[in-house]
Amino acid sequence: MPAQPGMTSKRLRHAAIAALLLVLVGASASASTSVAETASLHLNQVQVLGSHNSYRPYPSPQTQARILANDPQDWPALAYGNPPLESQLALGLHQLEIDVSADPNGGLYADPYKHNQAPQALLTQMLLPGAKVLHIPGLDVDSHCRTFPECLAIFARWSDHHPGHDPIGRSVGRERPLATPLRFRSGIAGCAGCRHRPHHRPCSCHHTG
Repeated sequence: MPAQPGMTSKRLRHAAIAALLLVLVGASASASTSVAETASLHLNQVQVLGSHNSYRPYPSPQTQARILANDPQDWPALAYGNPPLESQLALGLHQLEIDVSADPNGGLYADPYKHNQAPQALLTQMLLPGAKVLHIPGLDVDSHCRTFPECLAIFARWSDHHPGHDPIGRSVGRERPLATPLRFRSGIAGCAGCRHRPHHRPCSCHHTG
């Protein structure tokens, strides 16, 4: 006896529902297994997405001019930047890098801010003792957070607003401190004779006016 159209349609619906239930049950079991496996992982068994020089924004026009005036060949390697630290965390990055330069007495890295009409509060911040955060002293100084405590405060604020978040790794690179306060060349000429060197060694800049 041939199947009636109504019966065929009904059987197809039942088959589709059964297949959907099998998929949902399988997905649930898979998710449970995934959670169980994740709970047993150690931190050194996890790979995460992160950013390089997380504190560094795209260079400002003034910074770009200094880099190009110093050595145009350096620009392609330095023509990059990251969004604010909070935005990187919101994007799902789990490893952020901060480069710290010691400034125990204050003022080692303040000179550039005396010649670019920086707000007084920013200059005062750079004159105070405490570790500073920047890429290449005298040449590439833009930063989302110019002092180490300021960077840590951003992380703490984000963490407070996202209770129960995944662990966030922070890689802290210790840069070689300057022996004497940086002297910055005014204007877009930047650091005369300075070259971008491996390991971010500081430039030899001299204040001229």
